[in-house]
Amino acid sequence: KLIINNQIDYQIGKITKDIEKIVMYASNLCEGDQSLMVFDYSSTVERFIKELNPQISVYIAESRALDGGRPFLKASIESKHHTVFFPDTMMMENLKKCQKVFIGAESFYTNGEVINTIGSDILALLCKELNKPLYVLTPMNKLDDRNKYGYYRNSKMEYDYSVKIAKDWDTKLIGAIEFNGIKLIGVAPEYLTGIVTEFGIIPPHAMYLKSEQYLEGKKND
Repeated sequence: KLIINNQIDYQIGKITKDIEKIVMYASNLCEGDQSLMVFDYSSTVERFIKELNPQISVYIAESRALDGGRPFLKASIESKHHTVFFPDTMMMENLKKCQKVFIGAESFYTNGEVINTIGSDILALLCKELNKPLYVLTPMNKLDDRNKYGYYRNSKMEYDYSVKIAKDWDTKLIGAIEFNGIKLIGVAPEYLTGIVTEFGIIPPHAMYLKSEQYLEGKKND
């Protein structure tokens, strides 16, 4: 039991240090910037917001489908950032005012594809169209290497969106409408500028090699 507890403490300590590195690298990316956008809640992105220069304006997309933007507000306000909170339908307009965009990740594949909350794919397309850098903040422990063997994520997490967007509606109206959807979506590597990990800011096309190095290192932990 002591060995297991020590191993757990070691892993928690390592992840904490890894996230500190990620936050530092991402903050360095924003040196001299005046504004940035974040999308959907991530604890790593929240830590990043807290470390930013207070002079930076933080644009937070509402991410209404899962209420993923609101949890960022407290961190941004307490960090004395000029905070802009807006509905998803204004993403393109507000993206024009931002210099960089940051999201977290539920997981990622060795080919550089990132799995994140629904809406991240729309944001990625907008970033491509407006030529805005899109960065993903994630520790390497979120690696899913099954795609090397022909397997991809088994579930995109089906979800009944009436729980979020129709909770105050008439029940008869809700019963007449289909609200089924998914929570997670893949963002292809060609839409990403870089994946910020504890190893540094990795180009998506280089994630395979970095993933192999990470997995090899885990064998020696």
